[in-house]
Amino acid sequence: MGAIEFYGWGSRVSAVETPDRMVFDLDPYEELAFDDTKAVAEQLGAHSGSD
Repeated sequence: MGAIEFYGWGSRVSAVETPDRMVFDLDPYEELAFDDTKAVAEQLGAHSGSD
């Protein structure tokens, strides 16, 4: 769909406009190899700042 979904459950009730975490829902595109989706997930993980 080419859309960005926002998930409110990454936030505390007291600060719903400032989430503590982000969720990237990577749905593989049918015409690309799944290895490409895995590579994107690994790149996002490298930039996450968490261990």
